[in-house]
Amino acid sequence: MAEESLFGALPEHVVAKRQVGIGALRLWEPEREAIELRAMSLDSLIGADHPARLIWAYVLRLDLSALEDRIKAREGVPGHPAITPRLLLALWLYATSEGVVSARLLARLCERDDVYRWLCGGVGVNHRTLGEFRVAHGELLNRLLAQSVTALAAEGLIDLEMLAQDGVRVRASAGASSFRRRARLEERVAGVKAILAELAKEVESDPAENEQRLRKRRAQRAAERLSRLEAAVAKVAEIEAQQPKSKPKESKPKESKPKESKPKKSKPQAAPQPQAAPQPVVPPPTAPDGEPLQTNPSTSAQDGKPSTSAQAPKQPRASTTDPDARVVKMADGGFRPAYNMQVASVAGEQIIVAVEVSTSSSDRGLARPMLEKIDATYGALPAQHLIDGGFTKNDDIEWAHGANVAMLCPPIVNKHNTDPFTPRPDDGPGVSAWRQRMNSDTGKATYRKRSIHECINARFRQWGLVQLTVRGRAKAMIVLTWYAVANNIFQGARLRRAAAAI
Repeated sequence: MAEESLFGALPEHVVAKRQVGIGALRLWEPEREAIELRAMSLDSLIGADHPARLIWAYVLRLDLSALEDRIKAREGVPGHPAITPRLLLALWLYATSEGVVSARLLARLCERDDVYRWLCGGVGVNHRTLGEFRVAHGELLNRLLAQSVTALAAEGLIDLEMLAQDGVRVRASAGASSFRRRARLEERVAGVKAILAELAKEVESDPAENEQRLRKRRAQRAAERLSRLEAAVAKVAEIEAQQPKSKPKESKPKESKPKESKPKKSKPQAAPQPQAAPQPVVPPPTAPDGEPLQTNPSTSAQDGKPSTSAQAPKQPRASTTDPDARVVKMADGGFRPAYNMQVASVAGEQIIVAVEVSTSSSDRGLARPMLEKIDATYGALPAQHLIDGGFTKNDDIEWAHGANVAMLCPPIVNKHNTDPFTPRPDDGPGVSAWRQRMNSDTGKATYRKRSIHECINARFRQWGLVQLTVRGRAKAMIVLTWYAVANNIFQGARLRRAAAAI
């Protein structure tokens, strides 16, 4: 007997099948007119361990009285309040670690990015203030770099007895087509001076005109361009003074010797040869303006063999946008306007000790200036200095040996494939000790610590140190110091955490 259901026999429920494609779409549409009330503090925008907090904590501990004394906004004096230098310093330190190299981009990030909004704390900044602050305080940055190194050394976290040095080539803010010779530069200087004279007459003739502000701005830009062109002319003159002057060889007249008369031998007369047809005279090639083109002086017009006359040296050139920049060989093998940025660090710890900017295409000879700068900054030289093969120079090794600094760099293998560790007859005491040191197992093991320095170069590339947005060697030096200070802040925090964990 089948069990009866609780409700008995119910009629069968028939469900209608859903038809696809009928009816209006149901979508989430943005409603921007809705009013929302949010309770939020800026401090909750970032986490407790965010790197921006580390930057701000570092800035709060600094003594910036030298910058604060320059501010004219005081109590009881009319005027708008000034932005605290601590905020501008913190913004650029954090922006440097994030690869932000433009003042305009940083100003936009301060309006829409939570991290930069947290740093600003409601203070508005503009790109002009940011741009001027970035390149105006080189002495402060040098002092901060030295203080970070001495503080870590006092805590026993780093040892300044062993340093490493390497160079990184950074593209300058100048195009390869901006280089001109001295004559062309002087022509442009004269043209810009004429423009400035015309603008000055226009301003004086009608000073109450509405376009006076625009004319002053044009005059300011023309004056900046004139200063760059004059600097380029001075740079060309400096390069010309450094070039060796080639003196033309004086041709001595040959003394004519009297020839002895010899009896002529009668030769049999040959059959007369047919005369060749006269060749047409071909005029020399001319330029479109009618002037004859100069042929290659290195070859002779008769037999095509190279002539023995020495060619004049090439005329030096300078950039009209960045006169200090020079065309150097880059890491990819190409030649572009760039700066050779030198960085010295504690071997194995990634703490930068000193930086320098050079316009030399090679690292050869740049080890001694770096050591002299370290001695002037910290009052002592390292016991060991690790550099790569591009720095190897016997004069620098001898000088370092006299200053009780042991250079560790690989020797150069010459084209004869001779043993580079074999002593030479002309070796001094420093070079002889260097060859023995690099040939030993202890020296080779010590030199391997230099490879840690490559992490700094890779970090700088990641942070955007690929092409400069400023012009001039002095400003390039300031930008490089920004990177060095930001590097030491984060790497110093890493060393302190590692020491606390022990």
